[in-house]
Amino acid sequence: MLRDSLRSPDPTTILVTGTMVAIMAIDPDRHEYPVGAQLLESFFDVDIAEITAVLHLAAVLTEDDLLRTRIQRELAGRRQPVPPMVRDLAAARAVEAWFMTDDLGDGDNIMLGLRWPGGEVATFVVYIDHNLGTIIKDAFIIGDEVEDVRSRYAELIAESGRGIPPVPMELGDARDRIEDALTRYVARGYAEEQHQFYPDEEVQTWPQCATLLNHFVESMPPGPGLPERDPQVDATAIESAFEDFADSPEAVLLQTGPSSEAAAGAALTLLSFASFHAGDPLRWSHVTVEICMTQAMPANPAVADEVLDEVPDVLRALIRYAHRVRGIGPVATEETLGAVDRWLVTFEQTRAREDVRALREQVLRELAYPSTTAILTEILENAVGGPDALASLDSAPLRDEALDLRSVPADLHPVLSEIDEYVDALVRDWTFAALDVEFRTACRRFLSCAAETDPSVFRRRAKTVNTAAALVWVVGRANELVGYAPAPVRTGDLMAWFGVSGPPSSRADSLLRAFGAPPGYGPVLPLGSPDVLVGAQRSRLIRRRDTGTWT
Repeated sequence: MLRDSLRSPDPTTILVTGTMVAIMAIDPDRHEYPVGAQLLESFFDVDIAEITAVLHLAAVLTEDDLLRTRIQRELAGRRQPVPPMVRDLAAARAVEAWFMTDDLGDGDNIMLGLRWPGGEVATFVVYIDHNLGTIIKDAFIIGDEVEDVRSRYAELIAESGRGIPPVPMELGDARDRIEDALTRYVARGYAEEQHQFYPDEEVQTWPQCATLLNHFVESMPPGPGLPERDPQVDATAIESAFEDFADSPEAVLLQTGPSSEAAAGAALTLLSFASFHAGDPLRWSHVTVEICMTQAMPANPAVADEVLDEVPDVLRALIRYAHRVRGIGPVATEETLGAVDRWLVTFEQTRAREDVRALREQVLRELAYPSTTAILTEILENAVGGPDALASLDSAPLRDEALDLRSVPADLHPVLSEIDEYVDALVRDWTFAALDVEFRTACRRFLSCAAETDPSVFRRRAKTVNTAAALVWVVGRANELVGYAPAPVRTGDLMAWFGVSGPPSSRADSLLRAFGAPPGYGPVLPLGSPDVLVGAQRSRLIRRRDTGTWT
């Protein structure tokens, strides 16, 4: 693979394959490859061009200054020529960015124009898919000038009559969008969801080029930051959209006929789905239709059969209405309407499945749906470590405690103390009033417990500031102090304080596994222990336990 890449007429090929191999060797924490150290050692014993190219890239990518010095000392004695793009990767920069969005809002393309000191150029194209939760669905690098790539995209848009031509964007804005999508991609479950919805075996560049993309993104100037997204469905927007649609000429099904009540139910259900899935009740594309008709709607046990009967016709009317008021062109409208016909057979087949019908009948029989309380109880028990812990929960504030290293291996004391210094500085800085002395105790308890349970996590090469940021992020989310509103501290602001580019999700997952946290689902990250929850959070959990509601 390396040999073919090194001999490719496109010099960016060795950048992708070479960085992929290099990161396996220098950062096993990122890829969980147990052979990382042995692989790197073997590189020093193999004096051939392919390995020399990988060592050049490893020297750029490693965060270990001692390892970088050792690699550079080895390279000084090697004589194989390597492409300038490999040799000078550390000095290459993104010099311009272009933004291109789909007219239906399914996704965005960001093009980064890259330049090397010797004049070499390349373009990184990143596709961010909003249907999968605003994650990077594809990315690739090619050895062409960004202006040539931009021109080809503009020509394709003009020929197809679809899309919006590329426009310039600030490098900081591009960095914010790509980092946000990278963070969401590596978050638990998103990669699997991408494969489930779009198992495109022909796409081979992503995520293989993720390390290379991240390298360029980290060298770009910081942007103003993205606004926090509200995870809640906007009921007011749905009601307003329903009223406007019901009064439109497209909505004759809602206005007359014996099934008008069921049609109205179908319209509200469809608007709610689009609001939850796409953040906008009127954003309908062929992809949104596919997900709606093949997954979300036919197997939804809370939707009655008579309402599902009306979904195809109401959806066609809703698409015509939404595209008219949004000014969507006829090509995109016909494509979206065609998706309704394309997925109609799957929609009906899913509805007719015995397991789906049995589940729907059960839910409709039990409109009180007692599992709502059961689900809430399970979430609360997950957060504190079981039913006994939930029953005996108290809301007393955590006392101020020093970091306890008595049960931690001695060789880890310097590392953990350095991590603790970052946490202590954060609390004493008082930038975030909610992250107080009690929160510091929770972080210290989590840190010492994780190190005692799995010391190997802290022996891996990683910057202590990244580990500290991951620690505060995890404990803050579990205590509803960090994240979306009403949490008082935004993730972006917290990461900016630490000077890291985004939530260190990989490091956070390692810490959670070391601590023994249970699998997470629901609105709060569960840690499985009340010992790392501040008094205010335990008070919230007690109230939810006693009232049977989340509010």
